[in-house]
Amino acid sequence: MAIFLCLFSCLGLQVKPTDQELYGNWLESEVKGSKYVECPYRFEFGNNKTYRILNVCYGSDPQLPITEDGIWSYDSSKKIVTLTKRKAYENELFHDSTPLLSIHVKELQKNFVIFYFESPIDSEKLIRIKN
Repeated sequence: MAIFLCLFSCLGLQVKPTDQELYGNWLESEVKGSKYVECPYRFEFGNNKTYRILNVCYGSDPQLPITEDGIWSYDSSKKIVTLTKRKAYENELFHDSTPLLSIHVKELQKNFVIFYFESPIDSEKLIRIKN
């Protein structure tokens, strides 16, 4: 396995993840060396291309604290998740209030994804969760 990973990373080749690898539930977590996330966002990417973003600190319903939902797509050649038809359940949308949000995928593994918006230096991390 290490040889396979080295082969791709050492030669500069990249395996392009598919959108199926994003299906499921993800919880915002700290990136190595960063501070603790007090009110983490939870992302649910459905295989029907719908998504929901939840947050117990910002959602008005404590049983199902949805803050946003809409449609998502993934461009594996550009490594970008795009959120469209964004509907806010609270006063504002996740990250910003634009009708279309592009999330750049820096790294996608089975159990985590590291992403950023404008700069790779300001990366955020999601970990896969059950349920």
